Amino acid sequence: MRRNIIRASAALLAAVMAVSAMASCGEKEKKKKKHGSFDLREYITEQRDSFPYSVGVKHFDQDNEKKPEIDRIDFIGIGKRISLDKVKIRDYYETDYMTSSANVLVGAPYYLDLPEDIISPVIRIHYNEGELRWVEEDDLALFTYTEEEGFSESPDYTFDKDNDTFMFVPEESCEFFLIDKAEWLRIWTEGGPVENDRRDYVSDWERECDTGSIMEIADIDWARENAPYFEVSTPEQLAGVVYYANTYNGNAPQTNAVYIELKNDIDLKGLEWVPMGWGGPQSIMITGEINGNGHTIRNMRLTYPTPSNDNGFVGFGWDLYVHDISFEDAVVIGGTNVGIVAGSITGGGLFERVNATGTIETYSEECGSLLGWDAWVDFLECTSDVTVNGEDYPYFSYQEMLIANTEVVEYFKIEQEDGYVFTAEPTGDRSGINNIMWEVKCDGKSLLNGGPSGRLDLFETVDKIPGGEYSVCLLGFTDKTYVRVSNVIEFTYEPER
Repeated sequence: MRRNIIRASAALLAAVMAVSAMASCGEKEKKKKKHGSFDLREYITEQRDSFPYSVGVKHFDQDNEKKPEIDRIDFIGIGKRISLDKVKIRDYYETDYMTSSANVLVGAPYYLDLPEDIISPVIRIHYNEGELRWVEEDDLALFTYTEEEGFSESPDYTFDKDNDTFMFVPEESCEFFLIDKAEWLRIWTEGGPVENDRRDYVSDWERECDTGSIMEIADIDWARENAPYFEVSTPEQLAGVVYYANTYNGNAPQTNAVYIELKNDIDLKGLEWVPMGWGGPQSIMITGEINGNGHTIRNMRLTYPTPSNDNGFVGFGWDLYVHDISFEDAVVIGGTNVGIVAGSITGGGLFERVNATGTIETYSEECGSLLGWDAWVDFLECTSDVTVNGEDYPYFSYQEMLIANTEVVEYFKIEQEDGYVFTAEPTGDRSGINNIMWEVKCDGKSLLNGGPSGRLDLFETVDKIPGGEYSVCLLGFTDKTYVRVSNVIEFTYEPER
């Protein structure tokens, strides 16, 4: 049925255009003989206004440099002029974050605003085969999204490889987009991995981000040969790591594991550096380990043309261990989530014996001398001498600043029972405090952030209990961060030999 509508609409469009051209010429001759002059625009307007329905054809040219796979989108439909004027097709990349972040997306997602009284609407998508990169043309598919139906492959669309187009009949306003179906099947079904080599193509990172000096000096061959374990001695090798980290997706989409060990001090003077790991719809998070071996990175400049979020030596990280490294005379300019060592790290992490000196400029309060925004990152034996917007900044992270400036109220009293079982009882009104959870640290390192607030059996909750100095308390979420909401119990645990 939909294919018939597509054919009928296309045929109708051609017929109407031909008849209109013939009629216009005939009327023009009559008008000329009668009046001696003729305003074609006025005539067309008169004819259109005299007939309630007409065929509408709209062309929406696309110029998204980040997602250049789509060249143009055409709309064909029948309706009243006032309704046809309301038909809109909008580029939804970076607007609908859920669709934009799909790593199977080919081109941008688009939203069709379709009035209900439009008859026989047809959408034609013109894609650019030369911009498909590693995606095989035969693997392209058309998907739509509505609140009622969710995501689904559009039924009965027409795929014309000879003319690089897709055509489909929308039943209502919807979001529509092309995907790499082979990659989608690999992720969501039991199908085997898709064999595609992305190394010879421009990456999403190069399309979407300022790459600074990286592409000018990066030793990419060295990085590919050694990945994901890097023994770094030169700026060129470090730039190669940045390239690898920001472009290779591996088996876990949008997360890259790297293990970096510095073999020398590295001076980045005169270079425009950029972060490892980047935020955005097609973002890549960095996980793994950065071991400085006591070495120093000097004169790092992260100064984008416009302030960038998630800005630091690591831009966007996950459960990252950084240790025994110093940054000297660093300059970082950014928006939100800005720090010299890292912009944003989620999923936990540890900074141990990390030192930094330098300056940060930002319009946001979400910054720190070492780390901008974090979730459950611990700092052990770290130091910093950093100014933010010209003022000394004594906090390693934004979360540390929030905690230091939030009053601690002990809404619970916790007690230790026999062995390593802990119980908690409320001491009064705790309105405004949410998500109560246990925090357990050993020698300053987090072992647990979670669990029901009433009772904690340490050996049942935590897999491995190392020996060391322990602290146990309850945390609760206030306006912006988790803070301590109970007393603290400290003890020493020594495993039996």
